[in-house]
Amino acid sequence: MFKLEKLEKFLLDKDCLIISKKPIKLKSGRISYYDVDIRNSMKDSGSLKKLCRYIYAYAKENNLKPDAYLGVPDTGTPIAIILNTLIDYKKPSTVPQIVLRSHAKKYQAKETHHSVTPIPKNLEFVLIEDDVTTGNSLREFIKLLLKINVKIQAVISITNRLEIRSDGRMVGKSICEDFKIPFHSITNSRRLIQKYTKNHQINQDIFKKIVNYSRKYCCK
Repeated sequence: MFKLEKLEKFLLDKDCLIISKKPIKLKSGRISYYDVDIRNSMKDSGSLKKLCRYIYAYAKENNLKPDAYLGVPDTGTPIAIILNTLIDYKKPSTVPQIVLRSHAKKYQAKETHHSVTPIPKNLEFVLIEDDVTTGNSLREFIKLLLKINVKIQAVISITNRLEIRSDGRMVGKSICEDFKIPFHSITNSRRLIQKYTKNHQINQDIFKKIVNYSRKYCCK
């Protein structure tokens, strides 16, 4: 059974929430004083497996039963590999292990331009992302996968910054509307910050900057 609070405690214990005194430039170009780095929970095989068990329990609770998981490079890759070993409704020999390339290699055979091994046809995948801000990089991977006829059952992002894109939509809504793909975020930075502040003091100036950032970019 999936326990959200246990996952959140795990992420906080692994220092996945970063509160910074110095500005952090996000991939989106926005300047923030907090970030979420899921990689901090993946520094040893035991922690990585524990993270994946939480994600797998969440997927089962939400009736997601893909033929396999695909990870958005780079952080999503090892997560998807472990998730595929947890699938208990198929024989292991029927679960493909697909590693997506972060950049296409055109000199490879056509079927491996975008993945290390060919992606089997007529299978459904759940796409794994570690964290989303505006979702632009995630959207590009979805476009790429759809272009090569990969069936995406759903997208799971471990965390979500709850930010509004330049088109006025949140990431999940944009993916559901534009690609007709269900989007799941297991937890979000707002919940993590709230839990963090119960046990840690944040410099008041930094906290104000976090609040102002949230008011400017995030949903209410």
